[in-house]
Amino acid sequence: MINCAAYVGADREKLFTVNVQGIINLCAMLQARATPPYLLNVSSGAVYGYSDGPAVFDSPAAPVGDYALSKYLGDEVVRLHYRGPSAVARLYYPYGEGQSRERLMPRLIQRILNREPIDISIHASCPLINPQHIDDLCDQLCAMTLGRVEGVHVLGGSEIVSIQEIALLAGRILNIEPVFNHVDGAKSSMYCKGRGAISLESGLGRLIDSIRGGQ
Repeated sequence: MINCAAYVGADREKLFTVNVQGIINLCAMLQARATPPYLLNVSSGAVYGYSDGPAVFDSPAAPVGDYALSKYLGDEVVRLHYRGPSAVARLYYPYGEGQSRERLMPRLIQRILNREPIDISIHASCPLINPQHIDDLCDQLCAMTLGRVEGVHVLGGSEIVSIQEIALLAGRILNIEPVFNHVDGAKSSMYCKGRGAISLESGLGRLIDSIRGGQ
C-alpha cells in the first residue's frame, strides 16, 4: 500500500489532524488485519529543512513550518508504531502535468506567462533544489513497493538547480524573458542526491504544454 494522502493548506489544526492522526488511524486499520500489509508512506524533504549540502536518509530532522512538522510526525508514527513492513519516501519538489497551479513549478510558469516578477534570493543561488518529474517518481515508488523496500529514503531529480535557473529554462521554452525581484530570502538549500530519466528541460516542456493546453 502506498499512502500519498496529505493536507498541504494553511489550517494548522487540519494539518495535524490529517497528516498525523490520519496516519495513526491508517496504521491501526492495517494492523487489525491478520497480516499487516507493506506500507509506503509518502513524505517530504522539507522534513530535513535547509542545509548547505544534500540531505541523506539519516540527516537530522529540522522541519520547515507546520506542514513539514506534521509530515515528520506522521513518518515517525509509521517508523516506530507500525508493526508491518514499511518505508518512508521523502520527496523533493515533484512536478508534472496536471499539477495544482499553487505548486512551485506551475506557479513559476504562470508568472512568466503573465510577465510577473519572480522572487529570488539575494544570497547567491540559494535555494538549490532538485525537482523530480512525476513519471520518474512513480517508477521509483512502484519499484519500492514491488520490492517491499524498507527504511527511510530520499527521492529527487538528478539535476540540482536554483529557482532562477528553472525560471530561465522555462523562459527559453516559452520564448519569454523572466522578470526577477531580488529579496532577502533563503540562505541555504534544500535538495538530495536524486536520479531520474526525464531531464528538467523535457519535464518543463511537457508541463508548459499541459498548462497552455488548459488555458
